[in-house]
Amino acid sequence: MTRLLAAARLPQASEFLGLDAAEKMIEVARSASPDERLKFVQGTAERLPADDSAYDVVVSTTSFDHWTDQAAGIRECARAHQVPRYQADHGRRTA
Repeated sequence: MTRLLAAARLPQASEFLGLDAAEKMIEVARSASPDERLKFVQGTAERLPADDSAYDVVVSTTSFDHWTDQAAGIRECARAHQVPRYQADHGRRTA
């Protein structure tokens, strides 16, 4: 459900990636997702299928307590997350 909400709220996004350790859940997600921008792969948070800084946003919903190694998963999410070039500070751009 999160994937559909994100896709609806971000029409300018070119791609969304859903990840699950269970192949059956990937099949369910694919069959329930009409938006062609939604891609699904089997994997875990501890080993994201991405280069460094590949994602603009990393979101985890209802899965954190199922991660085998939560600290490794957090590090992996940080590795794959693109560091913003600018940080908003009360309406001003700061480097």
